[in-house]
Amino acid sequence: MELLKSIFNCIDSNECLIIKENEKWITDRKKAKLLDRILRENDINNRGNCGIYVSKDSPVIPLFVEATLRYYAFVAFVFEKEKFIIAPSDHMDIFIFYEKHDVYSKIKECIEQYNHEKHIFEITQRS
Repeated sequence: MELLKSIFNCIDSNECLIIKENEKWITDRKKAKLLDRILRENDINNRGNCGIYVSKDSPVIPLFVEATLRYYAFVAFVFEKEKFIIAPSDHMDIFIFYEKHDVYSKIKECIEQYNHEKHIFEITQRS
């Protein structure tokens, strides 16, 4: 989670679009009670076809990340201005799509800094 937070912080835009990559926002509501409550309070149907705009510092982002890593939500975080998408997975992979080269440089720097402290991530780039 800390690595994702670090990556989000290196993105210039504050606006993040969360999109679901599954039929439902939450596949197991019992395991994601707080996230489920937040969606309900904001009139977001679990099967609804919508995206959720939040600030990159929104408390809902860590909830979605945790739910994704625990396999009861499947989402991607989109920063439209940067043309940047980040999608964590339950397999501990983090898929990143970008179009602008300067975004790659920023992300690489964040990951290298994190690795300097934790020594666990590897960057694989595909074109």
